[in-house]
Amino acid sequence: MSESACYILMLVMAGLIIFGFRSTIRDTRGSRALFSINGVMVTMFLLYVWVSAALSVLFDNFEFTWAPHYSGAENALPILLICLFALASYMAGYSFFGRIALSRLRSLKQFEESLWGPPEPKMLVRVAALSMIVIGILLKLYAILQTGGLDESVIRLSGGLRENLNIGQEDVTLTWVRNFSGIAEVAASWMLVIAIRRRRGLVLWGALFIVTVALVYLGNFGKRTYLLEPLFAVVLAFHFYVRRLQLSSMPYVLVGVIVFGMGSQLLRAVLPAYMNNIDISYIDASWSHGSWLGFYFYSLEFAFFEAMTVTIYESDQIIEMFGSTANAFYITNIEPMLYLIPRYFWPDKPTAFIDMGHATTTLMFGGSPSTVEWGTAASYIGNSWALGGPIGTALYSFMLAFIAAYSDVFMMRATGENKDAKILVYSVLLFAAFILWRQGGLGWSFMSLVPNQIGYILGFGSLLYLTIGRSRRSREPAARRRAHWDTVSRGP
Repeated sequence: MSESACYILMLVMAGLIIFGFRSTIRDTRGSRALFSINGVMVTMFLLYVWVSAALSVLFDNFEFTWAPHYSGAENALPILLICLFALASYMAGYSFFGRIALSRLRSLKQFEESLWGPPEPKMLVRVAALSMIVIGILLKLYAILQTGGLDESVIRLSGGLRENLNIGQEDVTLTWVRNFSGIAEVAASWMLVIAIRRRRGLVLWGALFIVTVALVYLGNFGKRTYLLEPLFAVVLAFHFYVRRLQLSSMPYVLVGVIVFGMGSQLLRAVLPAYMNNIDISYIDASWSHGSWLGFYFYSLEFAFFEAMTVTIYESDQIIEMFGSTANAFYITNIEPMLYLIPRYFWPDKPTAFIDMGHATTTLMFGGSPSTVEWGTAASYIGNSWALGGPIGTALYSFMLAFIAAYSDVFMMRATGENKDAKILVYSVLLFAAFILWRQGGLGWSFMSLVPNQIGYILGFGSLLYLTIGRSRRSREPAARRRAHWDTVSRGP
C-alpha cells in the first residue's frame, strides 16, 4: 500500500513540476523565459527532490545508499508528502506574489531605468574592468602559490585525497584574499556581457572570462557554486542579446546541467588521482552501483532526499544538539550573519559557524556538529521542517516565492534594451535563489552570498558607479536617458 502511494505521489509531483515551469511570468513578448528565478526554483525541485527520490523509490526498490537505516516505502511516504506540500506552497506563493508584483510594475520599471547606462561603455569602465581582472587573477594565483602551488591545489579538488595526504585547510588570511579576488569574476562577466551585446571583443573578453573561471574552480577546491554567478550572466546575455531561450529548450538545458555536474565532479576525482599516479575505479566505489553513472547519481550530489529523511525523522535529536529550537534557529540563521563583525568588538565571536547540514552529517556519518568539516544539505525543506514543522516550511516557501516573483517581473517585464547592469543583478539573484533553496537557511546563505562574494559585490558596485555615474543619474531625468538610448542605439 505504501509503495503504491509513493508512486502516485511521484506522479503528482511530476505534474506539479511541469505546471510550475509553465507558470513562469511571461516577458514583454508574451513568452515564458527558460532562465528565471522561478525556473531555477522548479529545477531544484525537479533535480534535488524528484530525481533524488526517484533514485531510491523508482530505481532501487526504496533502498537508501547513504542512510540505509531509513530505507523502505513506509519511511519515504511521509517525506514525499512533505516535499509535495513544500512545492505546492511555493507555487501558490509565486502565483500570489506575481500578481502583486505585476500591479507594481511601474515602480519596478523606475528602478530598472536607474540601471541604464550608455550603449557604448566608457573607456574608464574598460580600463577599470581590465584592471580588476588582472588584480583578481594575481590574487588568485597568490592564494594558489601560498597553499602549496598548483600540485596541492589540484589535490584539494578531491576531499578524500586531501584527507589521505593530510593537507590542511588554507589560512584565514588567504581565504579573504581569495574572496576579494572575486573582482575578476564580475569584471570578466560584465565585459563579456557587453561584448555579446556589441558583437565585438568576444575573443579578448571571452578568453579572460575562461581563464578567470578556471582559476575560480581551481582556487575554490572544485566548488562549483562559485561558478554559477558568472555562468548565469553569460547565459542571460545570450538570452537577451542573441537568442531567446524558451521553455521548449528545457530538455537540452537539463542535459547540459547534468553533463556539467557530472564532468566537473569526475574532474575533481580524475585529475588529482592522475597527477599523483593513483588508479581509481568508479565501478568499485561503494555507492556506484557498478557503473560510472551510478558513481555520479548515487553520490552525495543527489542525496538530498536521503538527507531530508534523516533531518525530518531525527529533528528532535538535531534540536537537542543545539539545546533548543530557538537556539538552533539563532545559531544556524542569525549568528553567521554577524560574521563580519571584527573580533575586537566581539571577543566571544565563534571560531567556526555551524549549519543544520553539520548536524545532518553527524547523524549520517558520526562525529559532532562542531567537529565535522562539511555539511550534508537537506535543502530548505528538511531544515525548515526540523525547525518549524509545516508552518516553517510554508513560510520559507513563501519567502522563496516572493523573491522569485518580484525578481522575474523586474527582469522579464521591464522595457529597457540595454540590460547589461540588470543581467549582472539578475545573475546574483539567480545565485541567491539557488543558495537559499539548497542551503535551506539564512545564515549559511549569507556566508555564501556576502563574505565569500565580497570581491564580486565590491567589483560590481564599482563598475555600476563608473557605468552610470552618480552625477549623471541625479541630473538627467529618466525620459532623457531613454531618449538618449533610443537616439544612439536600438540594440539587437
